[in-house]
Amino acid sequence: MKETCKAIIIKRISYSDTSVIISCFTKSSGLKSFIYKGGKKKNAATLLPLRIVEINYYQHNEDALASINSINSTAALSNLYQHPVKTSILFFMNEFLGQLLGKIQYAEPHLFEEIEQELIWLNESEEITNYPVFWMIRWIEKLGLKPSTSSGKFFDIESARFSDHKPDGVLYHFGDEMETLSFLFRQDRLTILSYPLKKNDRKKLLNVLMDYCRFHIPEFKTFKSVEILQTVFE
Repeated sequence: MKETCKAIIIKRISYSDTSVIISCFTKSSGLKSFIYKGGKKKNAATLLPLRIVEINYYQHNEDALASINSINSTAALSNLYQHPVKTSILFFMNEFLGQLLGKIQYAEPHLFEEIEQELIWLNESEEITNYPVFWMIRWIEKLGLKPSTSSGKFFDIESARFSDHKPDGVLYHFGDEMETLSFLFRQDRLTILSYPLKKNDRKKLLNVLMDYCRFHIPEFKTFKSVEILQTVFE
Protein backbone atom coordinates (compact mmCIF):
# COMPACT_ATOMS: atom_id res chain seq x y z
CA MET A 1 0.00 0.00 0.00
CA LYS A 2 1.35 3.42 -1.01
CA GLU A 3 1.25 6.10 1.65
CA THR A 4 2.55 9.61 2.37
CA CYS A 5 3.65 11.04 5.69
CA LYS A 6 5.32 14.09 7.14
CA ALA A 7 8.45 13.24 9.14
CA ILE A 8 11.52 14.53 10.96
CA ILE A 9 14.70 12.57 10.26
CA ILE A 10 16.35 11.25 13.43
CA LYS A 11 18.96 8.77 12.24
CA ARG A 12 20.46 7.41 9.03
CA ILE A 13 22.21 4.02 8.88
CA SER A 14 24.14 2.58 5.95
CA TYR A 15 22.42 -0.55 4.60
CA SER A 16 24.41 -1.33 1.46
CA ASP A 17 26.70 0.37 -1.02
CA THR A 18 23.80 2.43 -2.30
CA SER A 19 20.97 2.16 0.23
CA VAL A 20 20.26 3.52 3.71
CA ILE A 21 17.82 2.88 6.51
CA ILE A 22 16.28 6.06 7.88
CA SER A 23 14.68 6.37 11.31
CA CYS A 24 12.13 9.18 11.44
CA PHE A 25 9.65 10.68 13.86
CA THR A 26 6.48 10.81 11.79
CA LYS A 27 3.42 12.91 12.43
CA SER A 28 1.04 10.03 11.70
CA SER A 29 2.64 7.08 13.51
CA GLY A 30 5.51 8.22 15.75
CA LEU A 31 8.92 6.64 15.27
CA LYS A 32 9.14 4.68 12.03
CA SER A 33 11.99 3.18 9.99
CA PHE A 34 12.27 3.18 6.21
CA ILE A 35 14.63 1.66 3.69
CA TYR A 36 15.69 4.06 0.95
CA LYS A 37 17.14 2.14 -1.97
CA GLY A 38 19.73 4.22 -3.80
CA GLY A 39 19.48 6.80 -1.04
CA LYS A 40 23.23 7.33 -0.88
CA LYS A 41 23.15 8.74 -4.39
CA LYS A 42 19.91 10.69 -4.08
CA ASN A 43 18.99 13.80 -2.10
CA ALA A 44 21.99 13.66 0.25
CA ALA A 45 21.16 17.09 1.69
CA THR A 46 17.59 15.97 2.39
CA LEU A 47 18.76 13.15 4.67
CA LEU A 48 20.46 15.38 7.25
CA PRO A 49 19.50 15.09 10.94
CA LEU A 50 16.21 16.78 11.88
CA ARG A 51 15.26 17.59 8.32
CA ILE A 52 11.52 18.12 8.03
CA VAL A 53 10.43 16.02 5.08
CA GLU A 54 7.51 14.51 3.23
CA ILE A 55 7.95 10.82 2.45
CA ASN A 56 6.11 8.81 -0.18
CA TYR A 57 6.54 5.12 0.62
CA TYR A 58 5.24 1.62 0.09
CA GLN A 59 4.24 -0.49 3.09
CA HIS A 60 3.78 -4.19 2.27
CA ASN A 61 2.53 -5.03 5.76
CA GLU A 62 2.81 -3.59 9.26
CA ASP A 63 5.79 -5.77 10.18
CA ALA A 64 7.81 -5.09 7.03
CA LEU A 65 10.23 -2.20 6.63
CA ALA A 66 8.60 0.60 4.65
CA SER A 67 10.28 1.35 1.33
CA ILE A 68 10.73 4.99 0.28
CA ASN A 69 9.67 5.97 -3.23
CA SER A 70 10.51 9.66 -2.83
CA ILE A 71 11.51 12.05 -0.07
CA ASN A 72 11.46 15.84 -0.19
CA SER A 73 12.27 18.60 2.26
CA THR A 74 9.27 20.71 3.27
CA ALA A 75 11.25 23.48 5.02
CA ALA A 76 14.58 24.90 3.89
CA LEU A 77 16.09 25.54 7.36
CA SER A 78 19.33 26.52 5.63
CA ASN A 79 20.73 28.40 8.64
CA LEU A 80 20.58 25.27 10.79
CA TYR A 81 23.02 23.50 8.49
CA GLN A 82 25.31 26.44 7.67
CA HIS A 83 25.62 28.34 10.96
CA PRO A 84 28.27 26.53 13.09
CA VAL A 85 26.60 27.27 16.44
CA LYS A 86 23.13 26.36 15.21
CA THR A 87 24.50 23.18 13.66
CA SER A 88 26.02 22.21 17.02
CA ILE A 89 22.68 22.87 18.75
CA LEU A 90 20.93 20.84 16.05
CA PHE A 91 23.11 17.77 16.64
CA PHE A 92 22.56 18.19 20.39
CA MET A 93 18.79 18.25 19.88
CA ASN A 94 19.00 15.27 17.54
CA GLU A 95 20.89 13.08 20.02
CA PHE A 96 18.52 14.14 22.79
CA LEU A 97 15.43 13.30 20.74
CA GLY A 98 16.98 10.04 19.56
CA GLN A 99 16.97 8.82 23.15
CA LEU A 100 13.50 10.06 24.06
CA LEU A 101 11.46 9.23 20.97
CA GLY A 102 12.55 5.61 20.60
CA LYS A 103 9.49 4.20 22.36
CA ILE A 104 6.89 6.44 20.72
CA GLN A 105 5.60 4.21 17.92
CA TYR A 106 2.18 5.81 17.75
CA ALA A 107 0.80 9.12 16.52
CA GLU A 108 1.78 12.20 18.53
CA PRO A 109 0.84 15.01 16.12
CA HIS A 110 1.01 17.78 18.73
CA LEU A 111 4.52 16.72 19.77
CA PHE A 112 5.56 16.53 16.13
CA GLU A 113 4.26 20.04 15.48
CA GLU A 114 6.00 21.36 18.58
CA ILE A 115 9.38 19.96 17.48
CA GLU A 116 8.77 21.26 13.97
CA GLN A 117 8.07 24.78 15.24
CA GLU A 118 11.18 24.70 17.45
CA LEU A 119 13.33 23.85 14.42
CA ILE A 120 11.78 26.65 12.38
CA TRP A 121 12.27 29.11 15.26
CA LEU A 122 15.90 28.08 15.74
CA ASN A 123 16.57 28.50 12.03
CA GLU A 124 15.31 32.08 12.09
CA SER A 125 16.39 33.30 15.54
CA GLU A 126 19.65 34.87 16.68
CA GLU A 127 18.99 34.60 20.43
CA ILE A 128 20.36 31.08 20.77
CA THR A 129 23.12 30.97 23.42
CA ASN A 130 20.73 29.80 26.15
CA TYR A 131 18.69 27.59 23.86
CA PRO A 132 20.21 24.23 24.92
CA VAL A 133 19.40 25.04 28.56
CA PHE A 134 15.86 26.07 27.59
CA TRP A 135 15.45 22.91 25.48
CA MET A 136 16.40 20.60 28.35
CA ILE A 137 14.28 22.45 30.91
CA ARG A 138 11.21 22.25 28.70
CA TRP A 139 11.67 18.54 27.98
CA ILE A 140 12.16 17.78 31.66
CA GLU A 141 8.86 19.56 32.31
CA LYS A 142 7.18 17.76 29.41
CA LEU A 143 8.21 14.40 30.84
CA GLY A 144 6.69 15.29 34.22
CA LEU A 145 10.10 15.49 35.91
CA LYS A 146 10.18 19.17 36.88
CA PRO A 147 11.95 19.67 40.25
CA SER A 148 10.18 21.32 43.17
CA THR A 149 9.77 25.08 42.84
CA SER A 150 11.78 25.73 46.00
CA SER A 151 15.15 27.50 45.77
CA GLY A 152 18.59 27.15 47.30
CA LYS A 153 22.25 26.51 46.54
CA PHE A 154 21.87 22.73 46.82
CA PHE A 155 20.17 20.70 44.11
CA ASP A 156 19.36 17.17 45.22
CA ILE A 157 19.21 15.15 41.99
CA GLU A 158 17.55 12.13 43.60
CA SER A 159 14.69 13.95 45.34
CA ALA A 160 14.37 16.60 42.59
CA ARG A 161 14.54 19.41 45.12
CA PHE A 162 16.44 22.67 45.59
CA SER A 163 17.36 23.53 49.17
CA ASP A 164 19.64 25.62 51.38
CA HIS A 165 20.59 22.45 53.26
CA LYS A 166 23.02 19.75 52.19
CA PRO A 167 21.14 16.60 51.10
CA ASP A 168 21.68 13.29 52.87
CA GLY A 169 22.56 11.54 49.62
CA VAL A 170 25.67 11.92 47.48
CA LEU A 171 24.06 12.83 44.17
CA TYR A 172 23.69 16.59 44.35
CA HIS A 173 25.15 19.83 43.02
CA PHE A 174 26.05 22.94 45.00
CA GLY A 175 26.67 26.55 44.08
CA ASP A 176 25.10 29.86 43.12
CA GLU A 177 24.29 28.30 39.74
CA MET A 178 21.69 26.10 41.44
CA GLU A 179 19.75 29.17 42.54
CA THR A 180 19.88 30.33 38.94
CA LEU A 181 18.65 26.95 37.70
CA SER A 182 15.80 26.97 40.21
CA PHE A 183 14.85 30.43 38.97
CA LEU A 184 14.93 29.36 35.31
CA PHE A 185 12.65 26.40 35.98
CA ARG A 186 10.00 28.92 37.04
CA GLN A 187 10.35 31.20 34.01
CA ASP A 188 8.81 31.42 30.56
CA ARG A 189 10.58 30.93 27.25
CA LEU A 190 11.55 34.56 26.66
CA THR A 191 13.04 34.98 30.13
CA ILE A 192 15.15 31.83 29.86
CA LEU A 193 16.45 32.70 26.40
CA SER A 194 17.35 36.28 27.34
CA TYR A 195 18.75 35.56 30.81
CA PRO A 196 22.38 36.83 31.13
CA LEU A 197 24.18 33.54 31.79
CA LYS A 198 27.96 33.52 31.92
CA LYS A 199 29.77 30.92 29.82
CA ASN A 200 30.90 28.87 32.81
CA ASP A 201 27.43 29.01 34.36
CA ARG A 202 25.83 27.83 31.13
CA LYS A 203 28.29 24.95 30.92
CA LYS A 204 27.62 23.99 34.54
CA LEU A 205 23.85 24.08 34.08
CA LEU A 206 24.04 21.82 31.04
CA ASN A 207 26.10 19.30 32.99
CA VAL A 208 23.66 19.42 35.91
CA LEU A 209 20.66 18.93 33.63
CA MET A 210 22.39 15.98 31.97
CA ASP A 211 23.02 14.42 35.40
CA TYR A 212 19.37 14.96 36.25
CA CYS A 213 18.17 13.28 33.05
CA ARG A 214 20.55 10.35 33.50
CA PHE A 215 19.10 9.67 36.94
CA HIS A 216 15.41 10.12 36.16
CA ILE A 217 15.09 8.87 32.55
CA PRO A 218 15.63 5.12 32.07
CA GLU A 219 18.53 4.24 29.75
CA PHE A 220 19.37 7.91 29.20
CA LYS A 221 23.04 8.36 28.32
CA THR A 222 25.38 11.33 27.90
CA PHE A 223 25.98 12.12 24.25
CA LYS A 224 29.03 13.43 22.43
CA SER A 225 27.41 16.60 21.11
CA VAL A 226 27.26 18.09 24.64
CA GLU A 227 31.05 18.47 24.75
CA ILE A 228 31.10 19.89 21.22
CA LEU A 229 28.33 22.32 22.09
CA GLN A 230 30.15 23.56 25.17
CA THR A 231 33.33 24.06 23.13
CA VAL A 232 31.47 26.08 20.51
CA PHE A 233 30.05 28.42 23.16
CA GLU A 234 33.45 29.07 24.79
